[in-house]
Amino acid sequence: MTEWAALANTCASADATNLVGFIYINEQQDMLKLAYVDFWGRRVETLVETDDLLPSWERGTMSQLRFFLPIALRSDAKRRYKLLNRFGNIADPQLFEGLFGD
Repeated sequence: MTEWAALANTCASADATNLVGFIYINEQQDMLKLAYVDFWGRRVETLVETDDLLPSWERGTMSQLRFFLPIALRSDAKRRYKLLNRFGNIADPQLFEGLFGD
């Protein structure tokens, strides 16, 4: 029984890795602060230039059936973040759409 609990916990942690909880943008709108959760459940913050974001329309992944919106960077193709846009509160929808697409 303990093995199953450990396996379930590991799978849940892997799914939640790089899950973005908050996105902050500065007044000049040229830098984002992504606050996300790592594998161990700790909050991590990273600064990203808005020009470094790779929008979904450039990646060719416009599927509406996804549970989360993938956030990719031009400078590091291996680094991916996950954004649950269905349950979030967007303060500026026009700015959000300009950065991340629909």
